Amino acid sequence: MQRELSAVFHGNALDLEFVDCYGQHLAWLETWFQRRLSCNGVASELAQEVFLKLYEQREQIPGLRQPKAWLTTVAHGLLVNHYRRADLERAYLAALFTQLPTFPTLSKKQFYLKLCLNLTEV
Repeated sequence: MQRELSAVFHGNALDLEFVDCYGQHLAWLETWFQRRLSCNGVASELAQEVFLKLYEQREQIPGLRQPKAWLTTVAHGLLVNHYRRADLERAYLAALFTQLPTFPTLSKKQFYLKLCLNLTEV
């Protein structure tokens, strides 16, 4: 995979350093997320998001003495945001659910009677 990525980046030194870092740490970072999440798909997405942030700041890569520390810091922030969004979504759905109108249950006889009355009014 690293050769394939290297071919895409056309030899730019910063891009090649990014590809090297990506190749060395992607599996480790995905595992880091998988241990903290119940969904491997979300773990992979968040790992890719960390590397997107690294790519956006790739001029910092040569100065990174401990790339795992940087990756972990960014990953932790993304994980916290993921849980915050999930909590917010659950709260929003719960609020929507409590605001649903309640309909009285009608017996079949009442339902057909009401239907007939509505039809006769037309």
